[in-house]
Amino acid sequence: MAAAIKITRDDLDPAGLRRAARRASSVVASQRILALALVLEGTSRTEAAQAAGMNGEHQEVWGARVRAG
Repeated sequence: MAAAIKITRDDLDPAGLRRAARRASSVVASQRILALALVLEGTSRTEAAQAAGMNGEHQEVWGARVRAG
């Protein structure tokens, strides 16, 4: 089982993250922001990444960044 994600910023709730994703300058940034919104709502990291449209490579990079803190 994957380790829990520690969210260190709480200035945006899931709805705020979704708004930020719409304003993001790139598709990849938008995908990551949407995935974080889903995680805050209780979705697993894998399901969140898939729902946000990330492919396997994006999931690996995102997972590595999350683990790095």
